[in-house]
Amino acid sequence: MKLCRPSEEVLDLLPARQRGAFTKEDGEKVIDDAGNRIGA
Repeated sequence: MKLCRPSEEVLDLLPARQRGAFTKEDGEKVIDDAGNRIGA
């Protein structure tokens, strides 16, 4: 088990790539609609 901070770090642990948009609970966009990481 691993606690991830910042929370988007969990995306690196998942076996499959994120396929859709991902927005953190504070409204910050991490993954765009095409599945591309923003600002990484």
